[in-house]
Amino acid sequence: MCGIAGLSHPPMATADAIALTDTMLASLGHRGPEGASSVHVGDAMIGHAMLAFVVPRSPQPVVSDDGRVGLVFDGQVYNYRAIAREQSLPADTPEGRVVLEAYLRDGVGMLQRLRGMFGLAIVDTRDRSLLLARDPLGRKPLYYLWDGESVAFASELKALKHHPSFSDAIDPTATARYLAFNAVPAPLSIFTCIKKLRAGTCLRFAGGEATESVFWSLPPTTEDLELSEDEALDGLRRGLTRAVDRRVRGIDAPLGLALSGGIDSAIVAALVAEHGPSKVPAYTVGFEDRSYDESSAATRIAAHLGLEHHIVRADGAAIDRVVKDMLPSLDEPLADPSIIPMLLLCERASRDVKGLLGGDGADEFHLGYLSFQASQALAWIERLLPGTLLQALVRMLDVLPPGRRNFDPRLILRMMARAIHSRPELRFYNATAMLPLDELAAARPWSKELAPHMGAIDFTEELENFVDSELPEVDRVQRAIICHFLRDVIISKIDRAGMQWSIETRCPFLDLDLVEWSLRLPHRLQLRLGEGKALLRRLGAELLPTDVVKRRKQGFRPPLARLLRHELRDVLLDLLSARNVTRIGVFDTRLVVRMVDEHLRGAADHHRALWSLVCFHLWHRQHTERRPGLRRPALAVR
Repeated sequence: MCGIAGLSHPPMATADAIALTDTMLASLGHRGPEGASSVHVGDAMIGHAMLAFVVPRSPQPVVSDDGRVGLVFDGQVYNYRAIAREQSLPADTPEGRVVLEAYLRDGVGMLQRLRGMFGLAIVDTRDRSLLLARDPLGRKPLYYLWDGESVAFASELKALKHHPSFSDAIDPTATARYLAFNAVPAPLSIFTCIKKLRAGTCLRFAGGEATESVFWSLPPTTEDLELSEDEALDGLRRGLTRAVDRRVRGIDAPLGLALSGGIDSAIVAALVAEHGPSKVPAYTVGFEDRSYDESSAATRIAAHLGLEHHIVRADGAAIDRVVKDMLPSLDEPLADPSIIPMLLLCERASRDVKGLLGGDGADEFHLGYLSFQASQALAWIERLLPGTLLQALVRMLDVLPPGRRNFDPRLILRMMARAIHSRPELRFYNATAMLPLDELAAARPWSKELAPHMGAIDFTEELENFVDSELPEVDRVQRAIICHFLRDVIISKIDRAGMQWSIETRCPFLDLDLVEWSLRLPHRLQLRLGEGKALLRRLGAELLPTDVVKRRKQGFRPPLARLLRHELRDVLLDLLSARNVTRIGVFDTRLVVRMVDEHLRGAADHHRALWSLVCFHLWHRQHTERRPGLRRPALAVR
């Protein structure tokens, strides 16, 4: 609900530190358009840009009565009133004061009690320390720059570019992982000098040392709830109702719904209509390609629930405007195409509301993705067919003509073929990355200058730390998807799209209590006869029309393959021209030019790879080439 920034032990005069903090806050004005303030705590500066959303308002920064400890945070702690009662604080104590008092009483241990979304910073002059912390699922971003002595932090990377220690060298490992995961995963950022805090971790800087601690991680085991289906359904309804209530209670601002037309956002909308504020407006993006368009289904849902409904048309001109005017402003390249409709939706919603509820997180925690069923099928195929026959089938699938419709079977089969022989935790990424991970680590798709340095990059480091290889196969697939796709792509997308238009996005399915409960559900209640989200569909059947519950999943994304051939053709040819690719010197020019040609001729469908490259070059042009007086950044090959 805001932006935060600050400096600890800044290597500059106090007046300069104040000016720098104010400059960083000014660059975060879209996150906090209702005013910014900063305060000096010891030899540190902390600042906050406000987007007021709840009552009572919580003015920040917050400083202890003795002036020795100061706090700023972005987000909301949904259980702060319960924490206030535990600490015998007055009922009207603002949220920020409650969190600070919890720290004064319990230290870093208080982080385990917080239920919500947050990126926070605490300056403690008693031991000359700075504590940075990020919520368990990474709903709120937090970047930092540390030179070994002083620390600068901010909600967005762009604020840290004003720091005198900022270097514009691009991190090659971050670039490689971006192509693998469609976003730069924490703890990396696209620049070598800046890092992102991992979700569920805190960093304490003191005495020239940085100590990282994990205060939340996924439960180590699964399927330990002994529930009947009816008991599980009751638990799901109660947990999701509580999660929705947490996100609408005490709001002092207009609230809306992001209604995709799918079952996840429809269930959230139904619970809001049943328990939340009246006359909540709903917003849906409609596409011209009917195989991608869910606006008619969303209209049916809105009418059933009595919602005020607005359809945002994503025609070619609107999509071209998003790509040229909105995407370049993102801090880092982000190649999830669903950010296009999300930006359009948030732009329209910003005329009426300051917050949006959506259905993000349901697919990950209730096994809704095709990847869960596909992984089971691949394991079965690999056991039955000899390796030579499998390889022959893969080659046959690779030459199938590209499809034109959403969820085209030929595209799905090719993606599954790329995942054959992968470990369960790598299947999703081998299927969806620009190239399979082993090819990214080899000479493709890098320029001759970079290729020799890319073989040493480990794409699986975070996955191996996050996924226990002893877990059942479905759990390994699920945790791998949570590790990067949810935390680094989906969550980054909804935060950045919302904040670009000063919209607070809230996701009941990402409620921590509900997440921990959902992860313990037996698979038999979630996956059934090749269909995911079985339990969630039963809940939907109680709340929604039957045709909505039984609809095939369409996904929240534009028809990108066609757009790159038509409406975005000029963008593609401009950014990925041989001259431009060679000039930037990151990717193999011949490979890129060949993929562009094959895609435009309809000889192959390279839209995933080309979109990753387009997003990188859009970001590069905006953030490096258009900065007056700044040299072209080099990749910091180590």
